[in-house]
Amino acid sequence: RSTDSQITSFCEDAQGRIWAGSVTGRLYFIHPNAPAALSVPKGYQSEMAKSIDVVLGLVYDPINDFVWISARNGLYYYDLRHYSYHKYPVKTSSCFGACISQDQLVVSGIGGLNVIDLNSLGSRVMEGFPSCLSLVPDGDTLWAGAYGRGLYRVDNFLTDHPETTIYTEK
Repeated sequence: RSTDSQITSFCEDAQGRIWAGSVTGRLYFIHPNAPAALSVPKGYQSEMAKSIDVVLGLVYDPINDFVWISARNGLYYYDLRHYSYHKYPVKTSSCFGACISQDQLVVSGIGGLNVIDLNSLGSRVMEGFPSCLSLVPDGDTLWAGAYGRGLYRVDNFLTDHPETTIYTEK
C-alpha cells in the first residue's frame, strides 16, 4: 500500500507491470501476478532516486528497457535491466509531457520539445513550442496540449519542416 495518495502518471512495461509516479517523486510498480501489491523498485533508496521531485510523466522505452521519468526538476530514467536510476542531461530544468514515436522520445520542457533518439540517446531541441503538459503521437503528427495556448497539431514533427496548426477558443 502506498503512502502516496497522489499518483500523477503511469505506464506499462513489456512484462505487464504497471509503473506509477507520484507527487512526492516516488516510483512504484504493480506486478501482474500480484495485482493487489504496490511495490517499490530496487534502488529506490539511492540519492538519485531521492532527488526526483514530482513525477509529471512516465513512458516505457522498449528499446532500452527504461521507464523514462519526466519530473519537475528534470528528466530521469529507471533502467529495468540494472535496477538503477539515472538523470538524463536535457537542456531544461522542468520536464512535463512525454511520448515515444518512431524510436524517438519526445519530452516537453520549459525550453521547448526535447527529442531523444532511443538508439543513440543523443538529443536535440525543437524550439518554438510552449510548455506542453500532454503529448500524443499519431503517426507523423504530434498533438500537444499547451498551458494557456491551446492545442497544437504538428504534422511531420520529426522532420526538418514541421507544419503547426494551433487550435484555440474563438
